[in-house]
Amino acid sequence: MAYARGWPDRLREIGGPDVPAALMPHCPLTVGPQYLAEIAALAAEQGALVHTHLSETRVENADTVTSFGARPAQRMAASGLLDLAPILAHGGHLDDAE
Repeated sequence: MAYARGWPDRLREIGGPDVPAALMPHCPLTVGPQYLAEIAALAAEQGALVHTHLSETRVENADTVTSFGARPAQRMAASGLLDLAPILAHGGHLDDAE
């Protein structure tokens, strides 16, 4: 997270083309809730893009429920990441409510 926080300053130091900041937590199963919320706050602060995998497989969904008590999309919503219009890869196993 410290590296991500400093990235906009680093880009300004090296000059060159404008490269937007992007934060890419792998998926809600592999990133703890405190980090999802921290990533959401940092993305909002920096105006950074967010990209993550979401509901790629049924196993991922089941494992996320077992580990965290909520489906991947619910975890993303609770963290505030969905409010930031993230790029969501896959989504093949979202349900109708999601």
